[in-house]
Amino acid sequence: MRLSILLFAGLTVLAQSPPPTAPDSTPVKLNLEHQPSFGPADAPVTIVEFGDLQCPSCRAEAPLLRELIPELFPNKVRIVFKDYPLESIHPWARAASIAGRCVFRQDLRAFWKFYDWDYENQDDITVENLKSKVLGWAAGNGIRSEQLESCMDGKATDAEVAQNISEGKAAGVRGTPTLFVSGLKSASSQLPALQQMIERELAKHGGK
Repeated sequence: MRLSILLFAGLTVLAQSPPPTAPDSTPVKLNLEHQPSFGPADAPVTIVEFGDLQCPSCRAEAPLLRELIPELFPNKVRIVFKDYPLESIHPWARAASIAGRCVFRQDLRAFWKFYDWDYENQDDITVENLKSKVLGWAAGNGIRSEQLESCMDGKATDAEVAQNISEGKAAGVRGTPTLFVSGLKSASSQLPALQQMIERELAKHGGK
């Protein structure tokens, strides 16, 4: 299963990704504060994903970011997630982003458990059952359900989601997943392109 997902993520043209374009040689300064991340804070390379939690292409790519890149470049890459729900085609994506950031407020590391769970259960989630499924997940993962429910009902993190969307649009994000490697927009979400960009950035740091 894991191998097939990785192959799909690495070799398939992702349906909802923007068409490949020449990478921009000018780095974009993105806000990385108070965003979910994993990997060393002082890693020489930072990958920022603008993603949609209802996006099948993001689900296909998730193992690449969560497993393969850290295995290929141990302790050299930091991964940051920024919300970019495509509401016109994904009706529960924004609510999932709000929920994810509510989880993040309670427990920084638990966000990535939520991220993994969301993609693993994406096919079973609907607008109607999103809340109950999230609360059910929270109960088994050390998240205070009442606080989470209040945060979700009040859309307490929606402004944070909106800020990420606005920043993404300004940076030229047109679909998901869109990746930036040390501020440079990747022309592709496939492994060969990412690996090449990472190696190029590491070379700037003497290969460290």
